[in-house]
Amino acid sequence: MAVFLEEIVQSLELWLNLIKKPQPYVNPNLDPVLLVPGIAGSILNAVDDNGNEERVWVRLLGADYKFRTKLWSCFDSSTGQTVSLDPKTRIVVPEDRYGLFAIDGLDPDMIIGCDSVYYFHDMIVEMIKWGFQEGETLFGFGYDFRQSNSPTPLKIRFTCNGHIICIPAVLKNITTCIPIPFLKNFHSLSFHAIPSSSNHIARLLQTSSNSFLESWVETPQYAYSCSSIRFRETMERFAAKLKSVYTASGGKKLNIISHSMGGLLVKCFMCLHSDIFEKYVKNWIAIAAPFRGAPGYITSALLNGASFVEGWEQNFFISKWSMHQLLIECPSIYELMACPNFDWQTIPLLEIWREKHVSDDNSNIMLESYAPQESILILKEALSSNTVNYDGVDIPLPLNLEILKWANETQKVFSCAKVPPQVKFFNIYGTHFETPHSICYGSEQTPITDLQQLALSKHFKHIFGDLLLFIVSRADIMLASDTILCMVSYFKDQLHILMFFSFYQAKYLCVDGDGTVPMESAKADGLNAEARVGVPGDHRGIICDRHVFRILKHWLKAGDPDPFYNPLNDYVILPTAFEMEKHREEGLQVTSLKEEWEIISEDQDNQGNMDDKKPLVSSISVSCMGKDQSSRAEARATVIVHPQCEGKQHVELRAVSVSMDDKTV
Repeated sequence: MAVFLEEIVQSLELWLNLIKKPQPYVNPNLDPVLLVPGIAGSILNAVDDNGNEERVWVRLLGADYKFRTKLWSCFDSSTGQTVSLDPKTRIVVPEDRYGLFAIDGLDPDMIIGCDSVYYFHDMIVEMIKWGFQEGETLFGFGYDFRQSNSPTPLKIRFTCNGHIICIPAVLKNITTCIPIPFLKNFHSLSFHAIPSSSNHIARLLQTSSNSFLESWVETPQYAYSCSSIRFRETMERFAAKLKSVYTASGGKKLNIISHSMGGLLVKCFMCLHSDIFEKYVKNWIAIAAPFRGAPGYITSALLNGASFVEGWEQNFFISKWSMHQLLIECPSIYELMACPNFDWQTIPLLEIWREKHVSDDNSNIMLESYAPQESILILKEALSSNTVNYDGVDIPLPLNLEILKWANETQKVFSCAKVPPQVKFFNIYGTHFETPHSICYGSEQTPITDLQQLALSKHFKHIFGDLLLFIVSRADIMLASDTILCMVSYFKDQLHILMFFSFYQAKYLCVDGDGTVPMESAKADGLNAEARVGVPGDHRGIICDRHVFRILKHWLKAGDPDPFYNPLNDYVILPTAFEMEKHREEGLQVTSLKEEWEIISEDQDNQGNMDDKKPLVSSISVSCMGKDQSSRAEARATVIVHPQCEGKQHVELRAVSVSMDDKTV
């Protein structure tokens, strides 16, 4: 809250001309950076037939209503696109501020910033301090996160003299397979057994303008039809963005910084369009990417929905139930399920305490465990009766097996990806947070008798909420939602309600990670990495972490390089309490120091061009050896002096010393 007050005071001071707005330092020598967000990390606007545009993700007022009426979708298996249930609505991503507007603060209308809707905001502010400039060296790429990360087609059919040829369409090099020139313009297609006489001049009759490739080829003897091509808009926009950034920066190759699912999008593009990727990209830094999925989080989301806002703010945002109805029709969510072919150190499981009747009077209660592939049947049955009422019509929304097939094909694309020789790849992953990995429903005392009960918790969550639990003061109160109608008999207080429904709530078996993505998944990128660095941080907060900022600054070569900096230990190794105790047992004394100073100048009018100067970084290392060679002491310190701004100069000092025989430097 103090930060928010400081922002308000600073805004008033600028408005009253009490202080001058500092001019940001611009370093024209920096390589451009493109920021790519993860799921739910882009502003989405709904546009109607009249061209009227309104933000539907994210917004505060009317959030849940607009979400249900404008963003709820259904999957079209013929194109691979998730389309809004409202036929008059299409979803677009704003391109303001060179793409940064859509990924900065997700609700620009909020007067005071909120961590829940800030996305790349802190990173953008920090990078501007390093000398990056919007539109010159800093860009963003927002996208419709509902869609699949891969546009690869499932199959292509060709008609040749009445014969149908089904051709697999995964990762073949078209330029070596087909003599028809114009077909070389289609990416990610493969062709087998093309007759030699088919090299007649071909003519393209139709290519639709909305990125669905539906085309026909005519030759004197052959007619070919090309269909079942996946939705390609995101890939085409990403290719165009890479080219535009390259051009805007004067032909400099760019650095990509992706977060979460954005890493999967980049990996897919790199696999399908490696030539374009290598032409425009210098480095790719993936942060908290679920390379092998986020098993616990996604299983819970498919059954019970997900919330992107925690605490009291949840009551003004999208309900978990409403979010669930969107996610169940999003290919991107299915592509985040546990990778079926990955050799997990700890296999993610779906566990259910089930009661099965042996006879009329006897039943057995047992804990059943299902591996990722086996759990599909459980999810299918649990969601078999899931429906929503949209515009007076009941629409079934079970587990979508067509999307699941789509996601399995996307996994094949991920597994084939390789970093081009001229590109360097870096991986930052989150640690030290309990992360859902396996998920358990029911208990030995309250077993599950019907698998459809697994999906009921979302309805009760929708009805009661986290903070809106109420006291049922009379009998036979009818509670309704879009898919259930339940009778609640006499309860005297909310505690009874919680006890009655508590067994529906999932219990998690956690592993180390960032709270969303297990560390095992984030580390297993399957690529040739220059470095993999684990940083203690949660999934969203890691892109605001100062440790991550220092690593990025080093890899991006922004500012003066520090020869003593190592991203793996972040300046110096600060010993833990256990390590310090171990050192003491060995006769060593360890002292660490971290200080930050603000030096205030009395004369603000004679700053000259101090604002234009770069931060000064200096390191010193001192060691001392005792006379008898048995005692030794060593100390190392790093100091960063930032440019003076408004009469203030910020100084950071980090130091550590190790001594033996109580001799400290």
